[in-house]
Amino acid sequence: MFLLCASVFLFVSPYFILPRIYAGTANWIDTAPPNATILELWEIDTFEGGSASRAKFLERRAYAFQKETFSAYILVRQLSLTQAKIMLSSGTKPDMISFGIGAGELVKPFCFELETDFSLRADLMQCGLVDGLLAVPWCVGGYCLCAGCDYEEPSLAKSSSIGVGLASNVPMLAIENSALKAGYTQFEAYEAFLRGDFEVLLGTQRDFYRLNRKVESGVTGPVKFEFLEGYTDLEQVISVCTQENKTVCEAFIQFLLAPVSQSKLCDIGLFSVLNIPIYDNDYKDFETSMLKPKKTLNVFTTKTNIDSMQQGMGNGD
Repeated sequence: MFLLCASVFLFVSPYFILPRIYAGTANWIDTAPPNATILELWEIDTFEGGSASRAKFLERRAYAFQKETFSAYILVRQLSLTQAKIMLSSGTKPDMISFGIGAGELVKPFCFELETDFSLRADLMQCGLVDGLLAVPWCVGGYCLCAGCDYEEPSLAKSSSIGVGLASNVPMLAIENSALKAGYTQFEAYEAFLRGDFEVLLGTQRDFYRLNRKVESGVTGPVKFEFLEGYTDLEQVISVCTQENKTVCEAFIQFLLAPVSQSKLCDIGLFSVLNIPIYDNDYKDFETSMLKPKKTLNVFTTKTNIDSMQQGMGNGD
């Protein structure tokens, strides 16, 4: 019975999901010249971003690319992992997919090997290599430890009470600590930290943004941060899923990796994948830690392996 219901759902659901996803077709697509190349880019978020939408960022870069090429129009769709799974299973696929760890197992069968010589940090590039380059990181986040200003330990990582939120990533690899309190989503961990459920939060660039806004508005007292230098799995990557338009897609990826595009990542609170600083505000110290070499987790790591790593590390409950 379960298999029958699941089969019916997979058959019927695209007819309900596809219209909602495609309802917001950009007006400028309708005015594209007859010989224009129309591409579709899916944005799948599997970890919290920075201060603003990655999909909106990609839309702005796509529009800038169109104005530069006068012939390539890229329509950006923001999908959940579940929506992407249903659409791919129904035979609908885009020209490119932007995604993070946790979606790689789903996306991998549709990725073509990239042949362009992309210029970005070699340490971050490792996350997209599987017998060839299948995905290129275009922005990156990082981990930090957060505590109230009255916390007395010189190193936040030595706390016996550290809370951590889990999504599709493995933040525990960022520190060596056997007393992590897990079992939260990242936002739940943030809320629990504000309630005082634990002394230190193992957070991300999103928590850094949220906590700084809380301090600025006077909702909470000062917060101290310790930026973790050695590891990140918060890379948003992009893959090409079309052979016909592969050259144009790779040209867009080059455009996305160009310094002029990368410098605009400060608008959404994420970090560049190039060896260039882009911040001159309160993100500067965080960025300094992000510019140091990082170990990464391959973005195509299976869910089984991710679950195993999460369960095998640092749950102090």
